[in-house]
Amino acid sequence: MVIQRRFEGQEDFNKNWEEYRNGFGDLRGEFFIGLENLHLITNSTRHELDIYVFNRGVYYGTYDNFRIGNEDSLYELESIGNFTGIEPNNLEANVKQKFSTYDRNNIPNAYQHCAEHPMGGWWYPANCGESNLNAAYRYGKGIIWHSGGATSTEMKIRPL
Repeated sequence: MVIQRRFEGQEDFNKNWEEYRNGFGDLRGEFFIGLENLHLITNSTRHELDIYVFNRGVYYGTYDNFRIGNEDSLYELESIGNFTGIEPNNLEANVKQKFSTYDRNNIPNAYQHCAEHPMGGWWYPANCGESNLNAAYRYGKGIIWHSGGATSTEMKIRPL
C-alpha cells in the first residue's frame, strides 16, 4: 500500500497539522495517506516500510517493523525495526521523534524549527536529520534523503 508519493512537485507538502493528520493529495498522483490512517494501519499488525528514492538511479531501503503512535503521542515514530537496502539507514535518528509541521513544533531541544517553510511535516530529530521525504520540492534540491537532491519518492507499507 502506497502511503506517500512524490514525483513532479504538483502537490505542496508544506501542510499544517490537520492536513497531515487527515491526509492530502490525489491517490493517482502525489499524496500523503494521513497520520491517523497510518497509525491505525500500523498498529493493527506488524508492517514493513519500503522507501524508494529516485535521483539518477533508484535507492531503496526496507524497515521490518514500522509503527507510529496516535495523536496523543503526537504521532511519534515508535519503531522502524531492522534496515536492509542500498541506502544508509536514514530514519535511525527519527525513531522516538514526534511529528512536526510548520504550525506544530514538536521537536524538543531543537536549535531551529525544522518544519518551517519550506521543509514540510516529518519526524525531525533536534538537528533536523538526514531524511525528510516531505521537504519542499525544488526540482530535486529539497527532498532530503542522505545527500539530498531526490527527484521523486515513494513510501509503501505491507503487513508481515
